[in-house]
Amino acid sequence: MTKRLFLLLFISSFLSTSNIYAFDDLFNDDVQVAAGYSVIEQAHKVVAEPGFNVADLNSNYAPADIFGATANTDTAQLNSFIAPADTIVETLDSVATQSGIIVVQLNANIAPADTVGAAADTVVAPWQLGGWATLNGTQASFRNWSQGGVNNIAGTSTARFTAEYKMERHIFDHATNLKYGKARIEGAEYRKTDDEFRIRNQYRYLLDDPRYSLIAQFNFNTQFDKGFDKEYVTVISKFMAPGYFIETVGFAFNPGSGYQFDMGISLKQTIVSDTTLSVRYGLKPGETIKNEGGISLGMKVEQDIATNVSLMSQVETFTNYLKPVSSTTLLFTNEIVGKINSFLSANLQLALAYDDNITTELQVKQVISIGFNYRFL
Repeated sequence: MTKRLFLLLFISSFLSTSNIYAFDDLFNDDVQVAAGYSVIEQAHKVVAEPGFNVADLNSNYAPADIFGATANTDTAQLNSFIAPADTIVETLDSVATQSGIIVVQLNANIAPADTVGAAADTVVAPWQLGGWATLNGTQASFRNWSQGGVNNIAGTSTARFTAEYKMERHIFDHATNLKYGKARIEGAEYRKTDDEFRIRNQYRYLLDDPRYSLIAQFNFNTQFDKGFDKEYVTVISKFMAPGYFIETVGFAFNPGSGYQFDMGISLKQTIVSDTTLSVRYGLKPGETIKNEGGISLGMKVEQDIATNVSLMSQVETFTNYLKPVSSTTLLFTNEIVGKINSFLSANLQLALAYDDNITTELQVKQVISIGFNYRFL
């Protein structure tokens, strides 16, 4: 006990006379602090631990591997690399009442009442993940209903997963969109009402002006299930019939507010796993793959347009080098999602497509739905 008291008195005297512990002359004699470990007690711990030197406790409050290693687990480290997010007030002790030493304001960037976490450098995780799923359904049944009606049931599910990586000038964006729905009217079979499997990957390297970037992207489109004509007799699509891969290198412009414009040189592969559908999707009879080269243009918008209402809109075009501009393929997708509460949402989808390999008519898809919404990331 006597040895400990002597050591504390020695360190107290040293703190009063040495500018090593002047803490940049930021003493503030009206600072009031709560219970915790006093500066003296922390310094004592450093002295008592073999291999540590009090002289290392400089105006930066010691490297984290020295001070942090000797501090109690309930005590935050006294520099910008912190342990638990205790407040400075909780970290220090009421030294003034115990030893006559006035507790200091730790530095010009940290006030006594601020949390250590608030004063520390902000660390942003390079990966940002997002994911949600929705389930929508309708059902109606009739029995002896004077106005008439046909029993029916329908359901649609969607899922979206996103990932974004940011590190200095490097940005990687990923998005997977999945949709599937079926409906049945009394006396008929279940029919597909929605079917989509889309993957988007884009790498961006930011230039000196961060609004501009070099890009490399890889896109994939197909569907999960068989699709039929209106008479529900002839199969007109199935998984990977068709399937599309598009690889692009080019240039992007991000003006802000959720907008992005890009253009580049692209390679496109059309895959038809069922040769009976080859001609329908622009391939020669019996072929399963067609390669094309061309130019791609794109635009993407993601923003909140009202409270709890978000818009996602995207345009993708591909022009084959060997075909006229009028044969440019187009995919224009729009989705408005309105959040009703934590579990319910309303959804409006509108998609336009043009591909003269399939038909010279404009393809249109429109869906309105209300259902359960669950965010899993």
